[in-house]
Amino acid sequence: MIFIALPPNYFDNGASICVSKWLFGIECLACGMTRACMHFIHFQFEEAFAYNMMSFIAFPVIAAFWLYLFITEYKLFVKLRKARG
Repeated sequence: MIFIALPPNYFDNGASICVSKWLFGIECLACGMTRACMHFIHFQFEEAFAYNMMSFIAFPVIAAFWLYLFITEYKLFVKLRKARG
């Protein structure tokens, strides 16, 4: 949730910490994913695509997974609350 409060270009200025890029000079499939997802969250789809086109697959999958976890935990919370009284 904190990523929504941050500006979309918050991670754009930092140096890459990718081990593949650092050791071999080759970008991996995940290079730029954080920056792409930040722009995706803020509806800047062209910038997201420019950083990593896989963000259009990864971000919705991750968001659906988080939503599933939230709903599961909420149901458990309600069930435990009813059991207590």
